[in-house]
Amino acid sequence: MKAGILSTTALAVSVLFGGAAGARQLDTFAGPIDLPFDFHLVDRIDESGNSVLEFSATQRLRVAIESGPLQGREATVTVGYALPVKGDSEGRVRDSLRQPGARSSRPAQLGRFPFSVYDRDWTGLQGAALTSSTMIGSINNAMLTVSLERPAGRELDASTEQAVTGFALDFAAVLRARARFDEAARGASAGWKMLTPAGDYFVEGLTPQLYSTWTETGGDGRAIASRNAYAFVRAGFWGRELMSFASACGVEGGQAALARESRIEPDSAYSRIVSQSAPMRGRIGKLEATHFDTKFASTRSGFAAKSSGSRWIAVDGDSWYAFDFLSNRDSAFEQDLRDEINHRPLACAPRVLLTLGNAAPAGVR
Repeated sequence: MKAGILSTTALAVSVLFGGAAGARQLDTFAGPIDLPFDFHLVDRIDESGNSVLEFSATQRLRVAIESGPLQGREATVTVGYALPVKGDSEGRVRDSLRQPGARSSRPAQLGRFPFSVYDRDWTGLQGAALTSSTMIGSINNAMLTVSLERPAGRELDASTEQAVTGFALDFAAVLRARARFDEAARGASAGWKMLTPAGDYFVEGLTPQLYSTWTETGGDGRAIASRNAYAFVRAGFWGRELMSFASACGVEGGQAALARESRIEPDSAYSRIVSQSAPMRGRIGKLEATHFDTKFASTRSGFAAKSSGSRWIAVDGDSWYAFDFLSNRDSAFEQDLRDEINHRPLACAPRVLLTLGNAAPAGVR
């Protein structure tokens, strides 16, 4: 992405994120939602990905509650859109309704489309008891979810359900998310370089293709963390070698990130983790690092080749870095990339590569 475009995007984001205190309506990339309390925006994550199996876009908005029985606590609104290539969205809706902690599923309606609403209770990463109300269903083979997560308790059950079922879908805005991703992908790999928040990297003989990106932005619009992931394909006599590389970094919460990034999860619903080694020590980008060996398998076919690789995590004061390498065959590309990363010191510079939607500042309408 050219510097001028990046600066303009960052300026636009800083305007969009100026959520007013005392707001009740929260704008998302897929439409507005009326929350049952006053709030102000704490941070926002925009995430999008595209592969041969699926296009997805997800927005997570964390808010501080300013009124009602949960005043002083936080809540998170998550809106997700996924368009599978082979049409399994209804099956994924059923799987979501059966996940651990899900309870009291009931029918709902979003326009002319039948949806379901369910509640879920679980324990968060910091040991806090959480609950959520989620509306989920299919629209023309695409899966849409709207979820409001909050501290556990029944005080807001009825008003929370009313909020999620009253979600005002803007489907035209949802569809524009794909064009936004395609534009970001063109800029992210211009000149065969990989644009990442920790630096720009290049692998000789391989053309990178962006397949996922996310950015975390604070309530003031400042980018505080981001991640870009790229895929490569190399054809050989005996088959194709599939590889991927991801680079993430953030400028806040370095030590907390070490524990969080050590919990490795697949980038899509079509992959599952088979094994993760015990942590090992090493160095990356001239920093002390922790790394794990990983193995993944396909959720679609038991005959698909397994992928193996590693995740490297480094902390430098408040800043943190994470790198993922993956291949379905033994490959030298990981070592080549690590050599390039190690060639210069790391400097975290989160980039706003993609924003979903043109949400106005949160405010009372």
